[in-house]
Amino acid sequence: MSSGQQGAGLDPPPGHDPPSSRRGAGGPRRSARDAVAVLIVVAVAVAMLWTVVFGLRVTASVRSPTNVAFWEVDADYYACLSGQLKGAVRSGDVVWTSYATPYAPFWFRTLWKVTAAYTPVTVDPRGVTRLYLAAAPHGEGCLGTRLEIVHPDGTVSFGHGYVALPLLKKWRALGSPPLP
Repeated sequence: MSSGQQGAGLDPPPGHDPPSSRRGAGGPRRSARDAVAVLIVVAVAVAMLWTVVFGLRVTASVRSPTNVAFWEVDADYYACLSGQLKGAVRSGDVVWTSYATPYAPFWFRTLWKVTAAYTPVTVDPRGVTRLYLAAAPHGEGCLGTRLEIVHPDGTVSFGHGYVALPLLKKWRALGSPPLP
């Protein structure tokens, strides 16, 4: 075989590179694929930037002085109710709690939240201490509410405790509902 016939038809003629080795080869399909890849990268970058900006705004909102003040009042409210409960019911006594909460929607279940962490709660109100949140006279008690305890023998007593005056002022300043 002569050297000119060696690999005839398989090798490109001298000076001609195959299309795959040239820059920009592949035609319109490859260009469209590259454009889609760039578009995806840009979209992901924009989404990540938006997430960062949104996250910073949420964090700033959550840490705002108004929200922090609400949390402080809320924590003291629950501490007040907890203090009334612990002063009136022994730990371990089985109690029943009312879901009704003055000045709050039914679904708050405020008293259950305070009681369940301290003593067992039952769904049957017969023969156990029953606990209610009642409106406190003149806005006293825990932001206008106090614990009403109905003992198994039928006697009624009330919890003692209050939210400090500075918190009541903060409560009113935050635009909270008026106390009775």
